[in-house]
Formats: sequence, C-alpha cells, structure tokens
Amino acid sequence: MGFLQNLANRIRKDCWHFECLLIVMIMRWIQPMISRYHYLFLSVFFVSSLSAQEDMVDVKGRVSDAQTGEPLAFVNIAINGKFQLSSDLNGEFRLPAVDAESRILFSYIGYEKLELEIPSDEKRQKNWQVKMISTMQDLREIVVGEKENPAHRIIREAIRRKPENDPTKLKAFSYESYNKYSLGADAKLIKSDATGEEFKAPEEDIPHHLAMLESVTERKFLAPDFDNEVVVANRVSGFKHPRFSALATLLQPFGFYEDFVSLLDRNFINPISRGALNRYEYDWQDTLYQGQDTVFIIRFEPQDGKNFEALKGVLYIHSHNYAIQNVVARPVDVSSIDLKIQQQYALVDNQWFPEQLSVEMRLLKADIGENSELTFRGQSYLRKVNISPNFRKRDFEMLNVRIDESAHKKDSLYWALARYDTLNAKEKLTYEVLDSLGRKIPLEGAFNTMTALSVDALPVGFVDFKTSYLFNYSSGYEGFRLGLGVQTNERLSQHFSWLLHGGYGFRDRAFKYGSRLMVHPLRNKENRFFVSYRNELDEPGIDVPVFDDAFYAFRRWLAFRMDRVREWKGGLELRPQRYSLLHLSVNHREFEPLYDYGYLRSDFRIVDSFRNTELTAIWRFRPGERFSEVMGKRLATNAFKVPTYELRIDRAIPNIMGSNFDYWRIIGKIERQFKTKSFGITDISIEGGLIEGTAPYSRRFDAGGIQSGFSRALFLRGYFNTMDFYEFYADRYVHLFFKHSFKQLLFKSKYFAPTFSLIQNVGFGWLDEGLRRDFFVGSQGYEKGYLESGLQIGRIFQFQYGLYELGVGVGGLYRYGAYQRERFRENAAINFLIEIVL
Repeated sequence: MGFLQNLANRIRKDCWHFECLLIVMIMRWIQPMISRYHYLFLSVFFVSSLSAQEDMVDVKGRVSDAQTGEPLAFVNIAINGKFQLSSDLNGEFRLPAVDAESRILFSYIGYEKLELEIPSDEKRQKNWQVKMISTMQDLREIVVGEKENPAHRIIREAIRRKPENDPTKLKAFSYESYNKYSLGADAKLIKSDATGEEFKAPEEDIPHHLAMLESVTERKFLAPDFDNEVVVANRVSGFKHPRFSALATLLQPFGFYEDFVSLLDRNFINPISRGALNRYEYDWQDTLYQGQDTVFIIRFEPQDGKNFEALKGVLYIHSHNYAIQNVVARPVDVSSIDLKIQQQYALVDNQWFPEQLSVEMRLLKADIGENSELTFRGQSYLRKVNISPNFRKRDFEMLNVRIDESAHKKDSLYWALARYDTLNAKEKLTYEVLDSLGRKIPLEGAFNTMTALSVDALPVGFVDFKTSYLFNYSSGYEGFRLGLGVQTNERLSQHFSWLLHGGYGFRDRAFKYGSRLMVHPLRNKENRFFVSYRNELDEPGIDVPVFDDAFYAFRRWLAFRMDRVREWKGGLELRPQRYSLLHLSVNHREFEPLYDYGYLRSDFRIVDSFRNTELTAIWRFRPGERFSEVMGKRLATNAFKVPTYELRIDRAIPNIMGSNFDYWRIIGKIERQFKTKSFGITDISIEGGLIEGTAPYSRRFDAGGIQSGFSRALFLRGYFNTMDFYEFYADRYVHLFFKHSFKQLLFKSKYFAPTFSLIQNVGFGWLDEGLRRDFFVGSQGYEKGYLESGLQIGRIFQFQYGLYELGVGVGGLYRYGAYQRERFRENAAINFLIEIVL
C-alpha cells in the first residue's frame, strides 16, 4: 500500500499525460497480482493526478519594447512572486509546466514592471507576446553619492576577482559555436518632439532579410597565445561556395574583462576596469535570488563631465565569485552606427564561461528609404565547452582562423541539428529568394573577384593575376607604369609557384621585368626555397622590403633618384617560431646609377656602374600576430597593433663575379604601440644601423626625407616629413619616431569633436669622411641631430558620405635645431588629413 501511495504521489507531481497512460497500461497488466482494493485506491490517485495535470500549461513567449518592438534580453521572469528564469538574447522565454492560474511578473531595468496572468490557449499557441513600457530614466538623476552607493562595493569586488573569472586567463579551453547573422531593413526609431520618447516609424512589409549567414566553428585555445578557430560549416544566402564566414568574436570581444572593450576599432574603457569607479556612475537597480545565490543588477553610464570612450548599459553580477552573468552595453557617443552588444555567461565546472553572444548594429546614415534603416544582427551560441582539455603546442596550426574545405557542403540534416533553434519564416524565405537570385545573377563571382583584388590574387584557372603589377606610378622618374604579373596557384601544384612580371614606364620609356620560382615541399608555405631574377629600378639607400612594408609603396611614388638594377638571388624563408620569420639569401647585383654619381676605386679610377655580391639574413619577431585565411591566402590581421622587432645583416663579399666591395651592414628596428585609459595611444619606432667597411652610395643609408613638391601635403609614418629627398645620408645612424594621439580626450562637444596628435622625430647620422669616395652627390651626414616636431588636428570638418563620415583635418611639422633653414616656409610642412570614420 505504501509503495502504491508513493507511486501515485509521484504521478501527481511529475508525470505528463503520455506517462500517465503508460502507467495505466502497466497497472492493467499487473491487475491480477494486486487486490481490487489497492487498484481502486490507485485509480483515485491517478484520476486526481490527471486532473491536476490538466491545470498545468507549457508557455513560450517573447518580451519586447512596447514602442520600438526591439527584443529585450535578460528580462527577469518570476512565477507567483518567485524568480525562475530570464529571457534569452532574442527576448524569448519558455516557462516550465505551470499552474494555469499562476501570475507572471516581468521586470527589467528602465521599464515598468508588468504582472500578467497566463494567456489563453489561443495566445499560447501563437507564442505569448509580452510588451514592456520604457521609463526612460536618467541614471545621473537617481544615483547617490559614492560613499552611499551600495553598487560600488559590488563593482570593487567584481574588479578584484577579474583574473579568476576572465575566460581568456584559463590555461586552455575548447568549444563549438553556432553563429547566425542577418542584414535587413528595419523601421527607423523616431523621437517624439513632444515627449522625447522613441517609437518605430510605419514599416513597409519586407518579407525577408537582405542577407543571411550561418556558420559552425570549433575553437581551441592554449595559454598564452595558441588559438585556432576552424569554420566546419558555412552557409551564406545567394552563395554556393562562400569563402568568408562569421565568428563569435567577429564584432565583439570574447569575454567582458579586458581593460579596453574593442568595438569597430574603437577602444572603450570597461566599466569593471581598474579606475572605472572614477569615470562611471553605477546604480543598484534590482536583486534576484537563485537558490542560495544572488544576482545584483547594476546600471552604468559615464559620469557627467568625464571625457573618454565610454559605454552605457547593465551588468548582472552573480554572487558566486562576483562574476558577470549577463551584460548589455552600447557606446555613449554614436555617429553613423548605433551598436549594442549582449553577453551571457554560465558556470562550467565552477568556471564562468560565455554561453551566448549577441550584437546589433543600426546603420543610421544608410539611405534605404524614408522610414527604414539598415540593421545587422548576429547571435552566437557556445556549446560543448571544455575548460581543461589536454592540448599541446604542436596541436595548433599557424592560421588562427581557417575555413574547412568541406564547410560549404553540409546538408539540411546537419544544419537542422546544428542550429540553436529552427529558422523562422523570414529567415527561410531569405535563403529561398537569395539562393534563387544567386543562380540567375553572378553575385558570388563578383564578390570573389573583389575579394581577390584585395589580396592581390585574381584566380583564372591554374594561375593568379597579381593586381599589384597592373598599374604603378612614380612622380619623380617613371611616371605611369603599365604592367602584368602572373603566378601559378595551387590548382597547378601545392608545392611550387612560379611568378612572371613585367612593366613599361611611360616617362623613362623603359621595360622592367623579372621572375621568381618558389618551392615549398611541405604544406606550410612559409618554409620555402626561392630563386629570382629582377631587371628593375631601385631607390639608392633604401632597402626593398623582404617582408611587407605598407609605407614603402607611398615613398616609391615620390622618389626621383633611381638605380637600374639586375639582380640574381636565391635563398630560403623559414618560420622557426610561431611569431618569427627568418630570411636567408645570397644575391649578386649589378646596378647603374641613373643620376650623376661616381665612385673612386682604390686604383684612383672613377666608376659609375657597380657589381656587388651579398649574403643577407633578416629576422622579424611579432609577438601576438594573428593570421586569417582569405581566398586561400594567409593574411596578418593585426600587424600594426602588435610589437615588431627586426634585425637585418648584409655581408658584402669581394672578388666573386666581379664584386669589389667588402663591408658589413647591420640594421635594427623596434616598433611598439601603447594604449592608456586617460591619454590615448602612443606609437614609437626606434631604428638604427651601421656599416663597417666602405660601401657605394646605393648601399649606404638614406636618412628618409620625403619633401618634394606635393609631398609636403603628405604625412608618412617612419620618415622625416620636413627633410628633403636625399638631403642626408650616413654609414651610422639612429632614429626615433614618436606619435601620440589623444583621440577626442582633450575636447569633445555635441557638434565638434576633433582629434589631437603630437609628433616628435629625432635623427642622428654619421658619415665617415675618411672613407668617403663619392663624387657628384651633394649629400651629408647629420651628426648634430635632425629635429622636427608637429601637431595634427583631425576631424575638424566631417562630411557624410553614405555609411561613412569623411573627417578632414590639418597638421603641421616644423624643422629646427642645427639644420634649421633661414626661411619659415622652408622648415615647415603642412599636412592635410583625411580620415574615414564609421
């Protein structure tokens, strides 16, 4: 009898209708084995249980802003006064089986509390739509003084425990991520002149999005900086074979614990960074209770009168280790893009780890209709999280982000299982319409062509056309140059590539050409052998970059002193360590100066053409450099944001193939960038070099002046902007280039927010006159010190251009010290600054 009572009680409490029917069938089967009395007693309990179940309902719904229709994430939902759950990133929720007579309380920061009864059957079937009304209250009007503010204690504790809660500080982790992004036209938010409230404009019925993208990625991490993310599944509306993808960390940081939160290349001070209590206002809005734990809901925004890159939003701080459970944040200052991020964390083996990430961008200046605006939304859902995997360094490849070759081949069954939720009608129609359009219009081919042009490789069959060889310009010597470069690609072979290139200069009326064969026996293409030949023009005193140098091409446009060079070269390039590159080569160079120059040989003969044989070793180290795959090409994605250390050694060997120079040539360079919360960003470059022995003018060091004609209006990083071309040269030198950008920290108002930068460049160069054998070149050393300082003011004027704002400013540098000239205008360089801002 006691057993039957316990069973009946369990039926009353837990079972669903189909479970009850199963129990009835079992009871009928065992009926002969129990007494009629016991069976009738159990039937009474069963009937009462079934009746109780009929009063329990399952409710799904969505919470949104009553005026704008925007979904509200992390809304607190209490059943009969007891906190139960929160809405997800899409504002959606699902209540467990609850009593049909229950009352549901919805509460959210900045909105009126809303208590409702369970909706009728008809409304439940269509999903319960809950609308909440904004109170639009200013935090500065309600926050109390710092000594009285209880939120400060919670924020201090959250800051103190950041190292324990930050997922990027784990020794290792792995997870799988499902990502979904959409681009669509939404109704604009319009502010009422009378009330100041926002509401949505009348919206045209747009049945589908403008674009849809889904991906599944697998990420693994090993401290300190081994990080791989592989796109294992990829789907883009209108594309059969997409070569781009969306990642969980594409537009927002992975974790909300760094001192700077980077969004769209802007660095915002984190509200839980050290010193944030002196910059932000905090208000304790609500407290939730989850069993034995507590969740503190704290609203934040910048203090009145503080000028810094600030966020505003809401933090949900969990009492378990004072970690972030949820965060909603958006920039305070918005120009053309209104951005909002949302993150949700969950405990995994007692460690807080991101569970859901969401981003929304409203492109406010996109002209797509009077009442519509372009909106980009994305959600990422992390699963299969492992915070203690047994990884080794050799488990990681060089590419930080790679798209698997079979990513685009996943079928509908795979996607049905991979998705966090099923696609809604609008998302399904987006795929149907755009996939159909993609079959009629070559969208994919056009996009891939544009992408290929950006990575200098337009594939046609088994060759790539190198777009960088098509057009070039040199104002000082060649004029316009028309050329062609063709290189074999992986379709021909994965183990070698052969490049042929040539061009014709319309001013100097001369052809230039060359060829290079690269062999990479292993799949790692950065370990390779090469041989090459060039019949080209090189600038004297300036080394052709072996590794990428974005500013060399700009100087090339302005150069007017050239050597005609024929060079045979062979060697190898290696990546001995994750962030290191090593170049070893031997070259024989014949060069003829195309300007008045001669060199006095030891037998007192003056020569004007030269032969030189050199051994070269170059080592570059960039700790923290990240690589992604674009159109099959490996690209560095953060080269300007990580430190760079470079060392070059050239050894000239005499008496080989007619070479008669004997010297050592050594160059070292360090580049660093520093970010500070209150003072902006500092860029420092230090470089130096020396030559032991005698070298011709072409192999000595040009000081790096760029003043020539219209170049006075340009500013080039790493060069002296008030120094004339070829004004100084040396066989020993040291340079310091310093630039500090205050961004908009010095001054900012609603209508005028210029950026300020200070510049200081210093150079010393020594020329050993005892070894000098140059004739007809009027250059000199600068051992007394070359000095120039400057100020740049950017974004003085801003003009709207589509999605972008074009910022126009002005800057100036002034030359002073031992090499200052008599007239002011000969010492000054005025720069015009153009900046494209989102």
